[in-house]
Amino acid sequence: MNRRHRLIQRWYEKHRTDELDHFARKEARNRDKGNEEKVDRITRAEELKRKARDEEVERERKKVKHDEYTAKVESIDVHLSRTYWENPENLKNITLEKIRRQIAWLRLKKVHIPAGLSSAKKADALQGLINILGGLSPETLQELTTSTSQA
Repeated sequence: MNRRHRLIQRWYEKHRTDELDHFARKEARNRDKGNEEKVDRITRAEELKRKARDEEVERERKKVKHDEYTAKVESIDVHLSRTYWENPENLKNITLEKIRRQIAWLRLKKVHIPAGLSSAKKADALQGLINILGGLSPETLQELTTSTSQA
């Protein structure tokens, strides 16, 4: 024990009362609680930092995945005329995958696509695509054609 601690101990023994004991116990409890709260705050801060790092990694992963998807959709052969999709000679070359990619491209260009069309069977998806292309205004078709020629 150092000198200061001994002096405090002597003073405490000399002036000891019930109130002083109560005060000392209360202060000791508060210090313990303060330390517990400090540990809890540190733990909570570490948890929040870890969660923020995980969310950042997840956002980056999703961004990369989205960029890959966009590049894949942008690279398809775009056919905006109904006649291509209605032509029986092209029907052999038209696959469900081509139809879905065309729908994805239209969706990427902010054209309204009905729900469930991407997961429809080939005949239904083809008919839906033909209906969508037939329902586009000339201005929208012009904008889509312009964006296709720029790509």
